[in-house]
Amino acid sequence: MESLFIKLAKYKIIETERLVLRPVTLDDAEAMFEYASNKENTRYTFQTNQSLEETKNNIAQFYLASPLGRWGIELKNTGEFIGTIDLHKIDIVLKKASIGYIIHQKYWNQGLTTEANRAVIKLAFEEIGMNKLTALHDKDNPASGKVMEKSGMHFSHEEPYARMDQHEKGRIVTRVHYILTKEDYFANRQVTTDSNIGYFVLPKGFFTYRSRSDNGVFKFNRNDLLDKGIISYFYPVFSIVEGDSDFYLKLLNTSITKQVMLQAEGTGQKVLSLSKFKSIKTLVPSLPEQSAIGSLFRTLDELLASYKNNLINYQSFKVTMLSKMFPKAGQTVPEIRLDGFEGEWGIKRADEIFKSVSEKNRASLPVLSASQIDGMVLRDEIGIDIKYDEATLNNYKVVKPGQFVIHLRSFQGGFALSKLEGITSPAYTIIDFIDKVNNSPDFWNSILTSRDFIKRLETVTYGIRDGKSISFKDFSSLKFIFPNFKEQQAIGAYFFNLDNLINSHQEKISQLETLKKKLLQDMFI
Repeated sequence: MESLFIKLAKYKIIETERLVLRPVTLDDAEAMFEYASNKENTRYTFQTNQSLEETKNNIAQFYLASPLGRWGIELKNTGEFIGTIDLHKIDIVLKKASIGYIIHQKYWNQGLTTEANRAVIKLAFEEIGMNKLTALHDKDNPASGKVMEKSGMHFSHEEPYARMDQHEKGRIVTRVHYILTKEDYFANRQVTTDSNIGYFVLPKGFFTYRSRSDNGVFKFNRNDLLDKGIISYFYPVFSIVEGDSDFYLKLLNTSITKQVMLQAEGTGQKVLSLSKFKSIKTLVPSLPEQSAIGSLFRTLDELLASYKNNLINYQSFKVTMLSKMFPKAGQTVPEIRLDGFEGEWGIKRADEIFKSVSEKNRASLPVLSASQIDGMVLRDEIGIDIKYDEATLNNYKVVKPGQFVIHLRSFQGGFALSKLEGITSPAYTIIDFIDKVNNSPDFWNSILTSRDFIKRLETVTYGIRDGKSISFKDFSSLKFIFPNFKEQQAIGAYFFNLDNLINSHQEKISQLETLKKKLLQDMFI
């Protein structure tokens, strides 16, 4: 199954009636600086850029280092670069993301931002398979909320005391949140008539595919969501006249792919018309065998869906327990307590619990990489070819089991517990317990990777952007409420076991997907 990031990689360029959404390059720096240096333009978004060099650095850190889901906005008729639009905070498990955008002030009130936003929303739901999109704006900037409403998003809630204003000293920002789910997105496209110009009616159980492909590969889908909907005329609609629908859904995406590619026309972008598709001939088994094969894959799909739903439930349960098994702000005891423990928790500053360490000159140790999910892992095992100069390894910092690494994007959850000994980037901050005997790494890992803690980091990361780690000095002023060592061990073990349960479901999902892939290869010609 293609990941969200693989799908995103296929859509580097998106065209609308008036716009081209395309990758941002350093050549866009001057045009970006024109609006990024304007205080009125950036009033409710990011800190105003002070120099062209700062803008170039931002492009390099954000758009060149992490280009997926990030587009520059270009006027189609002039080629002028006028802004950016991003899908960020992408959750590949829950399939959700947030939308952020900015456009040059001189192009406000022309519907261009709404046009770009609608294009990204359409891509997210119809091509990428997102479940939910969110967006937010400063309450004092209602124009941004109008863009969200015109794009089909719905008001969710207000968040008072969200953060300090980056531009007006002493002002506390109230954030207004908007949301759009796939159910709402597609429900808004339900119809009861066949007269929709430029759209095909797609009844439940009918098949469709995108008739245009950049690589000659065509993906077939079946409408299992709505009783009746509409879809762009770029998506031909058809049904199975005779046969098992589940069987044909698998066959269309396996056995006939080569024939489909041969029938597609065009020298650049390939086009597969419905008439060309219908001309394809293929071998099929008897109806009873079709039904048996279809039933097998339906069972596999249902089992996969069950494990995925359980995984989401366990992940949600973990979030809930993290909020209830740790004291709320201003309290010294948690809402839920494990059996056998009572009394108030203690309170200390971070620099009374942790210390910064920086041991170097151990180039013989394995190189570790930081992961927000798995903590510190061997760089060779992450599946990404990261280049580094072996001559500089003596400058890498030593990481030992039980220590934490504060890595890049630390204010988004970048505290990684290490269970390995190795070395890591000198740009990272390594922290260790002052009292290693009376502190449980698993307990503190639950705290330092929790949503509540990540939100607290906003109080000490003002002005720190993506691509930069917070320092120990930034971290040291935070206060923590924590229990004695025995209760730490119990809580740490509780979440350790819960994480193992989550990991086992993830592994089972991976095994089932591998089995499904093999069966598809073996059972279809």
